[in-house]
Amino acid sequence: MKATLPGRLAKTIALAFLIVAGLTACSENSSGNTEETVTNSTSTDKEMMQIGWSSVDITPDAPVYLSGQRYSRISEGVKDPITATALALESDSGEGVVLVSIDLSRIPDEVLGGDMRGRVREMVRAALPGEEVPEVILNATHTHAAPDPQTHTTGFEDRLRPRQAEQWADKLDTVMLPGEYLDFAVPLIAEAAVEAWQARQPGGISFGLNYAVVGHNRIMSYADGSTIMYGATDHPDFTNVEGWEDHSVNLLYTWDDNSELTGVIINLPSPSQNDEVRFEISADFWHETRRALREELGDDLYILPQPSAAGDQSERPMIHRRAEGRMQELTGEGLRERIAEQISNAVTEILPTMKENIEWNPQFTQVTEHVPLTKSDGSVLPVEVYVLRLGDMAFATNPFDLYTDFGVRIQERSEAIQTFVVQLAGSGNYVAPQRTVAGGAYGSQREWGPQAGRDLVEPSLMSCGQLTMNLPKTTPVPWEVDKSRCLAPSVLTLPAICLTRKPMRKTPGSLTTPAGG
Repeated sequence: MKATLPGRLAKTIALAFLIVAGLTACSENSSGNTEETVTNSTSTDKEMMQIGWSSVDITPDAPVYLSGQRYSRISEGVKDPITATALALESDSGEGVVLVSIDLSRIPDEVLGGDMRGRVREMVRAALPGEEVPEVILNATHTHAAPDPQTHTTGFEDRLRPRQAEQWADKLDTVMLPGEYLDFAVPLIAEAAVEAWQARQPGGISFGLNYAVVGHNRIMSYADGSTIMYGATDHPDFTNVEGWEDHSVNLLYTWDDNSELTGVIINLPSPSQNDEVRFEISADFWHETRRALREELGDDLYILPQPSAAGDQSERPMIHRRAEGRMQELTGEGLRERIAEQISNAVTEILPTMKENIEWNPQFTQVTEHVPLTKSDGSVLPVEVYVLRLGDMAFATNPFDLYTDFGVRIQERSEAIQTFVVQLAGSGNYVAPQRTVAGGAYGSQREWGPQAGRDLVEPSLMSCGQLTMNLPKTTPVPWEVDKSRCLAPSVLTLPAICLTRKPMRKTPGSLTTPAGG
């Protein structure tokens, strides 16, 4: 059953993240007693969580308009299939969710038009009558070589490049429109979600962190203060890359009751757009990644990609481009293959450790909220946010193409040890930080501004409420000056090495507090 938050908490999206963030300005009482995680133990089926997988091919059998460019493209074949992969998770108390990853550029919702999200959920409810219907959460992988799902877009034929305009002039009626593609894909995606739910078997999870160089910041800064997406780095006025690059790979592994690997969630901050100007349908580097992992770990392995916050990222390097091109020539591997190899290595490198740290019955708590956010024009629109806590890790979704800054803030201020930020769980509008807006780069002058991003992270001190979920919480630990490490005129000028956390102590019946605090 879905949990709900106090009414006032829905005023800001950040308070949905209080499930994973211990960032409230109010004092809260807690018993401090939490159930210990069972690791590689012999639990009974009733004590284990239930896990199910399914996958379906959603490649259309007709030409489609491809998503991802300012001009229209009609598909001229299929380079590799696009899929929807579903993972069902159910706690021992009956709470459940189906996470579905789809090889599309975005997920049409009530904002974008077409509402793939709502239609899939409706079909799942209809297919599971009389059951406790799980949450159904969709995310796109952000490939730019998949069918355009935006039903509100018109005039595709007017934006074709000259070659295709001439080639398709007499056969445009054979091209599948976005609405027609949704009619084709939605039942398949819903069926995969239902199949995953009905395939539930006792199992466990483990989660870990590794690294792979996939995403690169694509916004370049110049001496006049301007910023340009994919700007020239050999220009005399080029000064720096605007933001940072996150090469982390968040991994969640699923296991059957014999500790055999069944699937893996791969969450990383990058789109999949290496083939974004091609005229073929493609899952991009996720196709090579799936192939590499199944060659290594078995054909039956399920792989569920999730894009973390990556609105300012691209898998195409902006720095060392000539050197990268030379290495691709020397190795005979394209960028997609090189990326797939790195991701595959990240998954398999820590696999033995993950098998030794399986959790069979992690604490399971979830919440879905439609929370009003302020748009750039001052109007307010509710957006859907879903948060799932599984023991010491968490998922936190948002509908945006969120710049990396905001994702990192969520992760670093989260109370969970590891937080998977999942973007493109909806319409995929850009949300950029203030510095990008000031520089004028592509993606900055959109309907959602920096305020929406800040509201995604910052807690509202005026809406402090007690969550109903029985989750372990701690207060933020204050910094104090360690004078033995360095000296400075004031705290404001201290480098980070001069600051330490106060030691922690637990008081029975209260929150964890700093010693002497």
